[in-house]
Amino acid sequence: MSGTTSSALDGPPRPASPVDHIVDRLLDLLVLGFGLWTVLYHLACWLGARTTPLLVTTAVGTAAAGLWLWRRPPVPGGTAAVAPTRSARVAATASLALAAVAVAILAWGDDAAYPWGWGLGLASLVPLVVILARRDPSLRGKASAVLAPAALPSGRWPAVASSVVVVAVGLGFAVLSLFVVNVSFDDVFYVNKAVFVAEHGTIPLRDTVYSDQVLPALRGAGTVPVQSVEVLQGALAHVFGVAGGTVVYLVTPFVGTLVATWVVWALVRAWSRGPAVVAFLVAAAYLAWGMWSPSGATGSIAMSSIFLRAMWQGKVLFLFLAVPLCHLLLTRWARERRIGDLVLLLLLGAGATGLTSSATFLVPPIAAGAAVALAACRNKGWFGPLLLAAYPVGAGVFVAAHTAREPFGQVLRTPAQAFHGVVGAGLWGAIGASAILAGPMAVRSGAPRVLATSASVVTMVVLAPFSTPLLADLTGAGPVLWRLPWVVPLPALVGVLAVGVVPSRLSLSSPGLAGWRRPIWLGWLVPVVVVVLIVVSGRLIWAPGSAATLAGRPVWKFPSASLDRAAYIARIYAGPGTVLAPREVMSALALTTTRIHAVDPRPFFISSLDEDPRLSAGRRLLSLSMAEDRLQIPKSFAVYLDNLHVGLVCPGIDKARARQAVEDLGWQPLGDDPSFPCYRRPG
Repeated sequence: MSGTTSSALDGPPRPASPVDHIVDRLLDLLVLGFGLWTVLYHLACWLGARTTPLLVTTAVGTAAAGLWLWRRPPVPGGTAAVAPTRSARVAATASLALAAVAVAILAWGDDAAYPWGWGLGLASLVPLVVILARRDPSLRGKASAVLAPAALPSGRWPAVASSVVVVAVGLGFAVLSLFVVNVSFDDVFYVNKAVFVAEHGTIPLRDTVYSDQVLPALRGAGTVPVQSVEVLQGALAHVFGVAGGTVVYLVTPFVGTLVATWVVWALVRAWSRGPAVVAFLVAAAYLAWGMWSPSGATGSIAMSSIFLRAMWQGKVLFLFLAVPLCHLLLTRWARERRIGDLVLLLLLGAGATGLTSSATFLVPPIAAGAAVALAACRNKGWFGPLLLAAYPVGAGVFVAAHTAREPFGQVLRTPAQAFHGVVGAGLWGAIGASAILAGPMAVRSGAPRVLATSASVVTMVVLAPFSTPLLADLTGAGPVLWRLPWVVPLPALVGVLAVGVVPSRLSLSSPGLAGWRRPIWLGWLVPVVVVVLIVVSGRLIWAPGSAATLAGRPVWKFPSASLDRAAYIARIYAGPGTVLAPREVMSALALTTTRIHAVDPRPFFISSLDEDPRLSAGRRLLSLSMAEDRLQIPKSFAVYLDNLHVGLVCPGIDKARARQAVEDLGWQPLGDDPSFPCYRRPG
């Protein structure tokens, strides 16, 4: 077997500019900091500590860990590879043929055809797995013994220019995220927690949506407070004296989108065997034109569609930060095997859990697949991925032990529906499916290709046609198992495939192909064609008819009229008692303050309330009385106002019968806005 280096097969190693070095280190600090914050947060939930000391401790610990980490000398980059043999070329050809058929079935077939596409897709990855396990010795033995030193470029300006392009795109995305408005009523729970922390500087362990910690926490996400990101948002708002919603809706999307853009760049630098900046631009186009939705669907769950429209949510931060970081750090660990990377893997698992409880069933498959892949290649660092999975698995066991008797819900989507919804169908689905099935063959040899192959194999395994019932029984996460396709860093793979599907040069035993070099025009043609297909099959996130819209200025991600009325209520009313208003206004009130509470901020949560069922029925009845100008107000209206301790009713100018009912009860007008009349309980 020839000892041809990766530079001969995959082009020169990716040069890193000074900007890359600096920002990559800051990225390591981010992983350290948020992972440490999550660990301290979980301890604080038990000890009852306030959030400001937690922030100080996190900052000091992150700085100390960062200094220790940066003192560790880096191992030279680059990986060894081998020239392809005849059997390897035959296997690769078979893989591509099977992948092409699988892509066609998955993209244009219906749900009934999904098992055939899935089976062919999984089969298309088997030859590549065999080749990596048997033919590529680049991951065996000690890292320093098998790594070829990275060739330094003759000049750094091309690398600096690439970094500048990435920063410019990231800043553009970050600014744009401030103007994109996409309403999510899940915020009633998550943003409300950040608002409470901002106002009190403490961690709530009981309900703050419907009461001031009088009722138990909402069953489900509130039972065991795994997520730490909302508390961090509130803690920062508390320290700087700003509204919790400002940190959630303005600061978090800007920072999250900017960092997520850089993470895509860092991953394509590590994986791409073609021009990394071109791969990055293809991935950026995939995210910008990602508002794909099935025909007739009312919304989109496509992975590409939520990058710019929901980056303030923990689960979206997980998808675009934690998932690609998992693959990036695993690649780095397999290639360099530094002790510091083990620490980062452990804290990345903790941080991923702090972003969303879904990490408990999404991170373990990523880690398990990487461990098996490295072990199959006889890499001595196979145990590293286990540290990545340690915290999510521990959190999952803890949650299961405390919620064993609480049904979380039924499965909402089959694997076929999840694949077609998240990855896509038609031309858009063909782009995503091609990246999953053929992308690993376009990745650099050695650790990058092994980890990319692992990601694709894991994706197909967890999306097996029979997997949903098994995973639902194992994890209890039936309603959110449609997120299983999130285990693969799809945008980065799309870009890597576009620039690497045709290698830059070949060194084969066949005389006719020996020394073949890819023409320059062909190297640009494929990425351009992919971008054209993306633009043709997708839509801009803010395109007309999409779920997201563009505002004229940076705004909170909720209807401004309802937010204004919620702020008005908070100004004129100090309590006591709850507030009854139109539903959207009650939701906005939960995003604005926790000093007063609405009767029904979100009807979906009422079934999760641990209270007298008669009170829950009263919440629904009172809320319906505000939904429209009803022909008749029910006789029990006054009774439920008393039972739920309602102190303020704001029916709005168009609810004539509701206003009359409140006035007949002797309630007094309050406030100075004639377009939004409010009435206060007498006495």
